[in-house]
Amino acid sequence: MVKRMKVLYEAVTTFGPNRRKNQDNYYLNGLIKETDNEQRRDVSVAQYQMYALCDGMGGERSGDKAAELAVLVLREDFSDCKGIDLKNYIKKANKRICEYQQTYGVRMGTTFAGVYIENKHLTAINLGDSRIYRIDEDGMRQISKDHNEYQTMIDAGVEFTEKAAKRAKSRLTQFLGMEDEEIDLEPQIYVNSTVFVGETYLICSDGLSDALSDKEIEKIMLAGEPVEDNICEILIKQAEQKNAKDNMTAIRLYILEDTEQ
Repeated sequence: MVKRMKVLYEAVTTFGPNRRKNQDNYYLNGLIKETDNEQRRDVSVAQYQMYALCDGMGGERSGDKAAELAVLVLREDFSDCKGIDLKNYIKKANKRICEYQQTYGVRMGTTFAGVYIENKHLTAINLGDSRIYRIDEDGMRQISKDHNEYQTMIDAGVEFTEKAAKRAKSRLTQFLGMEDEEIDLEPQIYVNSTVFVGETYLICSDGLSDALSDKEIEKIMLAGEPVEDNICEILIKQAEQKNAKDNMTAIRLYILEDTEQ
């Protein structure tokens, strides 16, 4: 008998109060974004499950295309019967976006933040500043790493002004669409070898995490009823009330139970 996780998943994406185009895209076990403002909610008991978010960069058309290419490659590579090799996917998606840039003479890229569940094992992987949080009885913590100059300066112990910090946050050091001569791709990888019932994982673009602090996100996540409430919608609406500056996408995964099949 194989132990599988029963996962309630929900996703909300929107262009936000200050943008006319949504350059975010997402992947939910084969489903990708169809409109700039939409919600999805379902339950999966598949042996292999894949959830991901991509936040495109490079102008409205280019950023949107980069994110779309990333999720399309993911749809090619992931199978709910066989799973996925995440490292190979990262290389393939990066190559596809680079080839598009070379063909059409554009500059573009996209973040990638994904959660892959195989039986009771979970892997979180990210490039860029789209975040992944884990929420359990001990609270919330970020399990992704922000790949930007701001985090690099913090890691190096460099002092900086508020103005310099704002500029540094917008300069990504890792993303899909980087040419080979620029830098090697080094995704952040987090592994949870045993996923437990009651755990929650949140994947969100920086439009949301810039509008709401970690404490604000944690408060909403812990206050909501995990099965009945659409917590992603609550997060997005709260960020909109704070006049969020960018597109916003949130994906929530709630571990309902483990089953034997």
